[in-house]
Amino acid sequence: MRNRLFSGSKFNLDIKVSENPTLDIDYIVNTSTRPNIGWHVGSRIHFYPGLTYVNGKKGDLFDLRHMNVEANVFSTFFNRFLISTGVGLERYVRSEEFFDPTKNSLRLDQAFAQFRFLRDTYNREHFPTAGASFEVRGKYAVGRKLKLVATDSISSINDDNAMVRLQATKAFSFWKKVTPVLGFEAGYTRRAENNYLQRFYLGRSLANEWSHVEMAGLRYMELPVSSYIAGQFKLQIEPATEFFTSLLFNYVDYTLETLRVDEGVVTNEVITERDNLYGVGIELGMLTRLGPAAFTTEYNVNGKRFNFSLHIGHTF
Repeated sequence: MRNRLFSGSKFNLDIKVSENPTLDIDYIVNTSTRPNIGWHVGSRIHFYPGLTYVNGKKGDLFDLRHMNVEANVFSTFFNRFLISTGVGLERYVRSEEFFDPTKNSLRLDQAFAQFRFLRDTYNREHFPTAGASFEVRGKYAVGRKLKLVATDSISSINDDNAMVRLQATKAFSFWKKVTPVLGFEAGYTRRAENNYLQRFYLGRSLANEWSHVEMAGLRYMELPVSSYIAGQFKLQIEPATEFFTSLLFNYVDYTLETLRVDEGVVTNEVITERDNLYGVGIELGMLTRLGPAAFTTEYNVNGKRFNFSLHIGHTF
């Protein structure tokens, strides 16, 4: 939807219907000047489910709301790559029910500065057969306040924190119908916290939430980590036009840092957990009128467990 308030402005309403439903509302104003520099003002309300696991079994299921307003300056440098930087304000809210404010239990408010660099030479957006992609994203948050809504009290939290994520993938033109894809990525959180909002979640990716990382063998939000390094390999085969079969493998080494709690009081003692895991899988994909579709069967080698996923749509 477009309106006449600003030239080039756009209102988006995105709904994802799946095991993990999401609602994303976004208002963007884009203008451009020469040489190839523009600005973007946006506001977003993102509803999505939160999930915890205890000993590999699903624990608490709750709802999260991520609201922000931001202003960015960007350039595509003659369509060779994208670089963007900006500032904003955001709020995370945890709620026990989807649209009931009385059930809100936790709220995090913070200001942030962010940075993004992207270079993408893939020959197509989905199931590429040639090209490469490199992306770095970072966020530095200040003025942070974590409030326990039920008791109307402020909880202990660092005044500032930072997160950075790097992704690099390359598709090799090995043969007309066979494409090996190699990938590497890493994420880092500056300070240890018990606050689950300032972590990476390995499992399933989530549109507009870059702390959610796709990892074969893991379920949605299954593995919260403070930092990680991962290597990925995908062998993509196209037996028929716009139909794909892929073999997946990934390895990840991760660290989770938390603060020790002594008789209900959070201390400054950092508890560090380090481990690694392997995941393998098979993906069946195709390009449809509704967008790309993919069904995956995955196996967690460490946990000796299968899991499955199905995605249909332009963002997955």
